[in-house]
Amino acid sequence: HRYAHQAEGSVSRALALAEPGLERVRRELIDELASRHGLSAPALARRMETYAKEAGKESVDQRGRARVLVGELARFFRSVLWQTAGEEPPAADPADRQAILDLARTLEPEEVFLLADRCLQADWHVQRMVYLPLVFEGLAADLERILRGRPRE
Repeated sequence: HRYAHQAEGSVSRALALAEPGLERVRRELIDELASRHGLSAPALARRMETYAKEAGKESVDQRGRARVLVGELARFFRSVLWQTAGEEPPAADPADRQAILDLARTLEPEEVFLLADRCLQADWHVQRMVYLPLVFEGLAADLERILRGRPRE
């Protein structure tokens, strides 16, 4: 039931959300992105690559996992954008809601848009068969660069 709600009506997305390990990796990534201590782009990229490779040797399976993970990050940033606009983000998970609030308090809407757009670009690169470690390294470096400018405690 939870996956159906998170999938926003998409059966294929609900099935992808049920993949073993996705929830753990997703939570780690979101918590790191929302942390005021900053993030390590190389560690972030390695975590994403490791999750994708856990799908097996087949490129199609790894790319499928990569697309789901990058899509989840884009949806997270979409929720942050909703919050910065004063709207109620579509996130039922309390930890997600806290991470959304934390980022919305410190980022300008333009920065959040750049973060979400960068995730969509990474998805496009995954679909175009770009070497996955390169996709993850570029995405993580750009996320770090954009988030670096936000105020820290």
